[in-house]
Amino acid sequence: MKEEEQESLEAAPRALGLARWVQFAFLMTGLLAFWLFDKVIYASWNLLAESFHTLPEPEGRYITPASLLFAVGVIVMLFRHQGINRFSHEVASEMTRVNWPDRQETMKQTGVVLIVSILASLILGLFDIIWANVTDLIY
Repeated sequence: MKEEEQESLEAAPRALGLARWVQFAFLMTGLLAFWLFDKVIYASWNLLAESFHTLPEPEGRYITPASLLFAVGVIVMLFRHQGINRFSHEVASEMTRVNWPDRQETMKQTGVVLIVSILASLILGLFDIIWANVTDLIY
């Protein structure tokens, strides 16, 4: 019995496959939308309060739940939209086909980028010094 339970627990993450990554992306998008809506509502309320002095100060106990409900509504609508959901699954499917570099290859490529960036900055710095001296002679 324990072996069957162990196998079912191990198979659970694989059973969802790409769907778990799509759901995770929608969840993170929802959290970002919640944060963004909260900030936008607060900022809008403060701008209105500057123009209309009769408006009370914004209260978090009303704005934060409203932002949460709005974000949840938007994410549910996006998740249920067939085109967006299909696109999200296609992106996740393509990401599984990407041949990601290993750690050693990444370190080598990072070193190349750093060396080329340092060389480019030295060359540009040298050109800047030369140009500054030339323009000082002219002006």
